[in-house]
Amino acid sequence: MPRLKFSKDQPLYMETAALLRQAIKSGELPGNSRLDSVTGLAREFHPSRKVIENALKLLKEEGLIFSRPRQGLYVVPTENDTVLVVTSMSSRIPETAQGTLLALLTKTDGRKFEFIEAELLRHAPADLFKNSFRKYSCVLLFNQSYCGKEPELERLRSLNIPVLLPFATPEDGAATGFHALYSDAVCGSKTLLQHLKDQGCRRIGFIGWHDVHKRRLFRLPQEKYIELLDELGLEKPERMFGTIHRDNFPGDSSLNEFMENWQRFDALVCYSHLSALHLYAWCKSHNVRIPEDLMVGACGIKLHSELLDPPLTAFHVDGETHHKEVLNFLQGKFPVNENVNMAISPILKIHASTKGKLQ
Repeated sequence: MPRLKFSKDQPLYMETAALLRQAIKSGELPGNSRLDSVTGLAREFHPSRKVIENALKLLKEEGLIFSRPRQGLYVVPTENDTVLVVTSMSSRIPETAQGTLLALLTKTDGRKFEFIEAELLRHAPADLFKNSFRKYSCVLLFNQSYCGKEPELERLRSLNIPVLLPFATPEDGAATGFHALYSDAVCGSKTLLQHLKDQGCRRIGFIGWHDVHKRRLFRLPQEKYIELLDELGLEKPERMFGTIHRDNFPGDSSLNEFMENWQRFDALVCYSHLSALHLYAWCKSHNVRIPEDLMVGACGIKLHSELLDPPLTAFHVDGETHHKEVLNFLQGKFPVNENVNMAISPILKIHASTKGKLQ
């Protein structure tokens, strides 16, 4: 931003406000972008702190900026704000939770949405990125496979505008520094286990989707699952944890060994719907039939459930609440703590709408 060239025609704070106003209206400071601190602005423009404070007060009165408690001053979103959506494969499939959310947003929110693939964001020339991406008021980041070091994350941070992970975990929010919507894995797992208990299940096993890069076996630590079983008075079968290896699926000998004796379980709880899909596909490829009296459950957002047969028992993030919280983010009404723990819907029994597709 250029430095002020002060004149005697008007007070310094009005000249400061005029320059900031011009930056806001030109899009150089887009809606929802965070202003620098009073000290930072004073360092940039060279007037006193009092001049900056009076200029910001004037812009507040004009409705151009607003304050978020403990976060600072932000530019008020305008009706024609453009939202950048960084898409993933799932967000392009209408039947998935991500695709459903995008369809709702484009129908119910007056903003413009522009889309870019994560790979293109990563490889866009630096000059193009700097000049072309300043117009966006905020970002919806649909790709979750980040550890916080990828080039696109650094580029998004450099825009100094809010970024939301609509489908995330608390760890995703902490690792990236972005806002995150997530479901409470402890609450959800307990809800699912209680439901399985109510259905007469007493011996429950767990299937995790092992990512060798993140070294993360299960949504919760194994100790937490054991703690939940104890709390609900459920049995703990010998060797109750099995692993699906992402990198060498489907030829996983350890899963084969885990599945040798189905009768040890009344139910299996999968890491996620995607883990359940991998489990079902593994069974198909090994000519293993899941017993009809074995319940298979998963925790998380509805994804791939329609492909599974026999039916999958699951809790889902409440779609209406999720959509509302995304709209709150777009309107600059996101909570101070930056992350929102989503409510969960009642247990659902999902029946395969594409029965036999995996056979």
